[in-house]
Amino acid sequence: MYDEGTDPVTGKRRQRWKGGFPTRRDADAALRKALHQLDQGTYVKPGKKTLGAWLEDDWLPAVQRQKRATTAAMYGHFARSYVIPTLGSVPLQELTPSHLDRLYTHLLDHGGRDGGPLAPNTVRRVHTLVHKALDDAVRKGEAPRNVASYADQPPVPRHEMQVWWPEQTRAFLEHVTEDRLAALWLLLCTTGMHRWHVSGTPSARMRHAGRIGSHSGSQRRSRWPS
Repeated sequence: MYDEGTDPVTGKRRQRWKGGFPTRRDADAALRKALHQLDQGTYVKPGKKTLGAWLEDDWLPAVQRQKRATTAAMYGHFARSYVIPTLGSVPLQELTPSHLDRLYTHLLDHGGRDGGPLAPNTVRRVHTLVHKALDDAVRKGEAPRNVASYADQPPVPRHEMQVWWPEQTRAFLEHVTEDRLAALWLLLCTTGMHRWHVSGTPSARMRHAGRIGSHSGSQRRSRWPS
């Protein structure tokens, strides 16, 4: 038995009894853990709410109220398609990093259409969703910690820029020797000049076009998460 603090409504002390431990040592360990959490201000009242119930009954409705309709729909799709079918029945307070590691591995191998692989970028977005949902669960006093912070984030392969070897550059220049733009290809291959220099386009206009492209790209990326 231990005190959970004072009830904010009645002002009375709240005491918690918990049994069912296989040994006295297990009971003592659970008591020490609870007292430590109370001392640190991280104590969460034990509960049996599942991850699926938290997402469906609490978190997704809050997202729907606070976010744009397209963002809320995306979160709902990812939660119901990739998280709830596998981990929805796990009690929120019993969720572990290993649960999430296994989920991400399963999605990478079999989470796609017809049981095929799911794209790493999509699995990373699932991780982002779970992390945000558990952050809110901790903030609302439903979970003691965000276990997603300790799970292994799904790897996203990096695509290295492909460049020509000197032999390939030489072969290309030999191939375009008779081309009317041969001098231009030689200039580009050997000097590293900017495209607006060789095209004669004012650099300010090219930089402005580049900013528009970058801005549009950042707008598209910012839709997840919003």
